[in-house]
Order: sequence, then C-alpha cells, then structure tokens
Amino acid sequence: MIGYKVGCTSSAIQEQLKITHRVRGLLFDTEQHESGVALSRQSFANLAIEGELAIELSREPREEDFTGHLLPGCISRIFPVIELHHHVMRGQQATAGELIANNAIHAGFISGGCGLSSNCFSESMFDEARLVIFQDNQLLGQCDGRLLLETMRSSLKWLWLELLQSDDRLRAGQVILTGSVPNLFPVTGACCLRVESAPFGEVAAEVKDRMQAK
Repeated sequence: MIGYKVGCTSSAIQEQLKITHRVRGLLFDTEQHESGVALSRQSFANLAIEGELAIELSREPREEDFTGHLLPGCISRIFPVIELHHHVMRGQQATAGELIANNAIHAGFISGGCGLSSNCFSESMFDEARLVIFQDNQLLGQCDGRLLLETMRSSLKWLWLELLQSDDRLRAGQVILTGSVPNLFPVTGACCLRVESAPFGEVAAEVKDRMQAK
C-alpha cells in the first residue's frame, strides 16, 4: 500500500454517483503505471477515468498546514494523474456502501512523472493553473485556478482527520490522489488519453482493445 485516494470530492461526481460525501480508497504499487503506458481495456470492468492532481507527502500533516489559504507545507511534490476505475455498481442505484466496499471503484493510476517539487512552489502558481482532460485530442473536461488548490487542501485535510479517527496516520512518502473536479468519463473503445496540467506537467496513456493488446 503506497497511499490513498480521495473520491467524490466535487458536486459533479457526487451527483453522478448519487453520493453526498467524500470517500477514501487505498493505492497499491502493483496498480501504478508510468506515463506512456499501453493498457488493455479488457483488463478493467467497464473502464472509466478521471484526471486529477496527486501529491506526495514530505511528512505527516499538522493542524497549522491548513491555516489560511496556502498550500499545505507537508506536500513535497504535485503531479497530474489519470485515475483508472472499475465503473461497476451492482445495486439498483449507487450507494456509498457499495462504493466503499469496492475500494471506491479504484483500479489504479497513471503517474505524470516527477511533477513539480516543493522547491519550485510559489504562492501564485495556482492563479493560472489548469487541468485539462483529452481523449483522442477531444476535450472531455477541465478545471482552472484556485479550485484545484481548494480541492487539494480540503481533500488532504478530510483524509488526515478521517484517518486520525481510526487511529491511523499519514506518513512521509505516501501518495494521495486528491480527487477530480470534472466528471468520471467512460472509456468505451481504443483511444489515447492525456491530462495536461500547467505548471505541474502532463500524463498520457493508450487504451487498446483486446485484439490490439500485446
């Protein structure tokens, strides 16, 4: 286990999945892929993806990390990811219980390299920040500016407090997927996926159908 994901962070995702609060799931090293990977769509159950920002921790968060509106000081780097999902809900309607039982339908993530490290952070870097999601060069969704920062801050604080209630702790080196602002997008055929997020970098992957996969 290498970290956590925070899901259902936005009103768009909550409405899509009929959930009214955040959920968390676990990240595993066997489900982490590098940018440029080619994946078989048939390796997933009804593949869907999100584009979002992830963080790596330099230490456990503290209360003072969440005062004001600045980036928490416990973050050592920020990088874009494509999160992969098994988008299967077996009940007549989506429920939080099923979502949580299925590890928040998490199926892995594709990492956008080194990203931006803490020695390059600035107070103004979110003023013109943007995260844009493409499928075969078609725009799927985007999020701009300070909303990215607020999503990151609020997700990290929520996760930290949730784990403290269960006598668990966040640790240095752990990766946190902080949640998507745009929708969850289904992947119904072979395609190329790309998430661009200035100034944090970009991540790309190819999804192949069974007959194309090596």
